[in-house]
Amino acid sequence: MRLAAVLIAVLFMSARPENGVWSMGSAMTLPEKRIEVGLFHPLQYGLTPDIELSTYPLDNILFPNIGLKKAWPPRSGFLFATLHEITCPTPLLRTAARAGAGGIIPKESEIPFMLTLSNQGFLTKKWNDRLALTFKAGLKLAARFGELDMPTIDYPILYQRTAAYHSGFGVNAGVDAAGAVRGRLGYHADVDFFLTGLDEGGWALEHKALLIWEKSRRFSLCLGYKLSVGAYPFGNGLFIMPFYPIPVPIFDLQWGFF
Repeated sequence: MRLAAVLIAVLFMSARPENGVWSMGSAMTLPEKRIEVGLFHPLQYGLTPDIELSTYPLDNILFPNIGLKKAWPPRSGFLFATLHEITCPTPLLRTAARAGAGGIIPKESEIPFMLTLSNQGFLTKKWNDRLALTFKAGLKLAARFGELDMPTIDYPILYQRTAAYHSGFGVNAGVDAAGAVRGRLGYHADVDFFLTGLDEGGWALEHKALLIWEKSRRFSLCLGYKLSVGAYPFGNGLFIMPFYPIPVPIFDLQWGFF
């Protein structure tokens, strides 16, 4: 697999697609001591009834990451939670800085040690088994410990998630809908809006839809598509995953324990 494909796959997974069958990217946290993991889904652990820890284990090799989700007392039928994640993109970016095929960052790029802190709030209202809505908003901050001299990563989906390395911040907001279709078949759909803090490519809008087959509390299968439209440095456009820029299927196999 070309290095460009690896970079896109790693960062795409680390963007937290929030397609978990059980937690669903909502204000809900996992039950205490329950574990969930998937091919593209993070490893999650219910530390307490209202605290959930998460990480992408394979990403940690080049993209150290850890997250903590805290559920707060519900009010007026709404569930509320906050998610706080720390990542270090430096090893992955330095690995991707190479000449020739597969290099999407120039070899001579100067990439300092960087840390990002992402904070998101989730507000969930469940009406019935067929519909639960989650409203979310977040702020991503990036700290650079040295001079950054590399171009932006001008790939749809990735651009809006890595622009904060240059601007120092990014803002997102969106809404998710999830519920049952029939029997063990469910759905998850979302719309997310991003502001990058950059003059060129200042915004992007994404939409994802998934069908989810939950065999049991121990196994599920997700399959769907993702759209991205926005202002990018190379121009405005609409892009459909998994067909562009390289095949990264929108599917997942997920397992649950306890």
